[in-house]
Formats: sequence, C-alpha cells, structure tokens
Amino acid sequence: MNKSTHELLDLAFFALDHAMKSLVRTNGPLVPFAILETANGERALARFVAGQDPEESCQRSRAHVAQTTDCVKYAIAADGVETENGRPVPVVIVEAGERGKSVGFSFTRRVDEIQQSSVPSSGRRFRPWNNRATA
Repeated sequence: MNKSTHELLDLAFFALDHAMKSLVRTNGPLVPFAILETANGERALARFVAGQDPEESCQRSRAHVAQTTDCVKYAIAADGVETENGRPVPVVIVEAGERGKSVGFSFTRRVDEIQQSSVPSSGRRFRPWNNRATA
C-alpha cells in the first residue's frame, strides 16, 4: 500500500471513529459531516443539516468538498440503512477520496457494533465509488 492510500485510509477511519463517538454521545441521528484535509495536513470538520432530509445534507457535504479548492483529501460521514436478510439495519457510512483521483473508498459499519468496539470490525465492506473531487 502506498503512502497516499495509507493516509487516505487513516482519514477515513478517523471520520468513522468520530461518527461512531458522535452517535454514542448523542444517541443519534448522526448529523452528516465532512472532514477536509489540506496539502499541509491540516484538517477541518464541517457539519451539514438540511431540514428533515438527510440525503440533502449529504449532497451539501459533497458539494462543499467539490467547492473547497485547498482540499486534497476528504471523508464524508452519514448514517443510513442497509437491508440484511430482508430487514433494515442502521449503519454509518463513510466515503473518502483524494482530489484528482477517479476512485476512493466507501466504508459501512453497523450501528449495533458501536457498543462492542471502537475498532472497525473485520466484517467492514470496501467498495470503490465515483470520486466527488475529480475536478
């Protein structure tokens, strides 16, 4: 694994850990947020609330990433629902990417795992996705 990928994974897991701690602290729901990292390694967190529509909040966080010119790496976190064995399961979702790269990472973690450990489980899911900051 190259240094750039390792640093991106570090940012993604930092965001996942922050999201899980936020859920434990507030008992949910999670306010979608983006963590942006600049070329000199500084990080900034921005939260996005858009009325009752969580998807609109996520879209605003993605737009913020795309419009922030000094952002080189980013992670966006939100809560959501997956279907498992025909039943809805609450999850935390983190998308992470680097400006100029066409793919990034998306991590999903079940909310019921939060009480068990703050370390990502071996059952985490990895999948490439279309990078939001390919500008």
